[in-house]
Amino acid sequence: MVLGLLAGGAYAGDQYARGQAEQEVATQVAAVFDGLDDPAVTIHGFPFVTQLLGGRFGHVTGTTDQVVLDGVTAADVRVDAHDVTVRPARAGSATVSATISPRTAEDLLRSSSGIGDLGLRVEGDHLVVTTQVHGRELAVWGTLAASTDTVRVDLGTATLAGLSADLDDLPSGLRNRLGGLTIPVVGLPRGVHLTGAEVVPDGLRFTATGTDVPLTR
Repeated sequence: MVLGLLAGGAYAGDQYARGQAEQEVATQVAAVFDGLDDPAVTIHGFPFVTQLLGGRFGHVTGTTDQVVLDGVTAADVRVDAHDVTVRPARAGSATVSATISPRTAEDLLRSSSGIGDLGLRVEGDHLVVTTQVHGRELAVWGTLAASTDTVRVDLGTATLAGLSADLDDLPSGLRNRLGGLTIPVVGLPRGVHLTGAEVVPDGLRFTATGTDVPLTR
C-alpha cells in the first residue's frame, strides 16, 4: 500500500513537471512566430524528470492549427523533434509538416512565375493549373516534386475546349509559358529542407526535415 502511494506520488509529480515544461515550451514557441494559434506541445518518455535534469529530451512533438511564416499562412502544422537539448536549444533531427490552401499556393505560383492569370485548384488528389488561351480556359493536370525550398509543378495532360492533349504536344509558346513552374516555401527553420509535397483535399501539404536544427528564431 505504502509503495503504491509512493509510486503514485512520484508519477503525479513527474506528470506535473512535464505539464509545466510543456506549457513553457509552448509559450516560447508562440513568441517566435507571428500568428501562431495556441501550440500544443508534448514531451514524450518516462520518467520526465530525469530527462529534465539531463537537459535532453528524446522526443518532443508540437501541433497547431495555424502559423504565419514570412507572411504565408500554413495550417495543420506538426513538428516532430528528436534528441532535443535545452542548452543550446537544438534538435538532433526534426520533421515539419504543414498545409497551405489552394488560394495561397496560387498566389505563390503567380508571384514566382510572373504570370498574372495563372489559376490553381485541387480536384480530389490532383492538382490543376489553369490559364487563358484566346478567352478559353486551358487546364493542365500536374504533380508535385519537392526540392530544398521550392516545390516543382510537373504538368502533364491538358484540356482545352473539350479536347485533351499532352503538354508536350501543345504549341511551343504554351509549353514555354507553363514549363518550370515552382512554388516557393518560405520561413522554414534553419537546417530544415523540403523532402516531400503532396496534394490533399485542403490544398498542398509539405514535409521538411533536417538535422542539428536550432530551436530559436
